[in-house]
Amino acid sequence: MAKLKNQFLGKVSGKLGDIVFRNTRKTNYLSSRPSSFNVPMDEEAINRRGKFAISGKLSSILISVPELKQIWLQQIPSDANIHNYLVKTFYPLLDGNGLNENISITPPMGFIAQPNQIEVTTEMINVTIKAIGNRSGINPEVEKSVKLFSIVSLDSPSGKNLMQYTLIPLNSENVALSLDNYLLFTIPLTNQISDLMDKYTNRLMLFCLVTFDMNNNPINYSATFYRR
Repeated sequence: MAKLKNQFLGKVSGKLGDIVFRNTRKTNYLSSRPSSFNVPMDEEAINRRGKFAISGKLSSILISVPELKQIWLQQIPSDANIHNYLVKTFYPLLDGNGLNENISITPPMGFIAQPNQIEVTTEMINVTIKAIGNRSGINPEVEKSVKLFSIVSLDSPSGKNLMQYTLIPLNSENVALSLDNYLLFTIPLTNQISDLMDKYTNRLMLFCLVTFDMNNNPINYSATFYRR
């Protein structure tokens, strides 16, 4: 490895042919690129790569859903990169084979949403939630509607041409918020999604509720609940 004493190049990083540039504060370093690199194929290495890929995919999906992204942004340090924060949060909880019930798609301390029934058909997902009650921290004077969000985790495909795992984000329409009555949500399924779900052996559905004010701004959120 070589060190550049005259920093006329400024800060340099990356590869140029067989030369690799790195910088630490005000110092540039040069090293030669390895002639070849064998990707480790032991079980531990494969598991690490799987965990990193899934945590990155889940983070990207949560960020792509504006309401869930805003909920997470309210909870993380202001100087943190949300994608990196979520990857670091999820990575230790994964096993490299899809999602599990250690994963929460909302931050900690969400209100409790107790499902009374979760029905999955080829056309829709129907979810009935028991009365939330007045100890949830929800202010019905401000929070006027509520929406159900879900991420469906599929792994162990039945065909060779399918990805090892896939994650599908879904959501219902907003429904009027009531703390004293059961809430019914319907998530329609397209033919493509229904067909894809049938091609995987393992399925885990992660659900959460998000409440909204009259201007449709997300206010509150539930803890994650699950259905296999």
